[in-house]
Amino acid sequence: MGTGYTNRHQKIFTLFFLGNERAIELNPNSANAYTTYAESLKNRMGPTSEVAALFRKAYELDPKDGRAQHRLALSFETLGQWEEAILEN
Repeated sequence: MGTGYTNRHQKIFTLFFLGNERAIELNPNSANAYTTYAESLKNRMGPTSEVAALFRKAYELDPKDGRAQHRLALSFETLGQWEEAILEN
C-alpha cells in the first residue's frame, strides 16, 4: 500500500476526530460524546493524561455509564496510576 492509502486514511481519521470535537461543542453534557472523543484520541496518541481527563469528564456526566468508567480505570492502569485505577473500577 502506497502513500495514497496513508493520506486517505489520515484524512478520514481527521474528519472523524473533528466530528468528535464538534459533538462536544454541540452537546457539552453528553457523556457519550466525551467517551467517543477520548477513544479516538487514545487510538491516535495512546493513553495520555488528556485521554484520562476526557474519560473522567464522561464518567462525571453520567456515573452509570459503565463504558466511561471502565475506560477511565484502564487509562489510569496503563498510565501506572494504580490507586486511581482501583478507585474508578
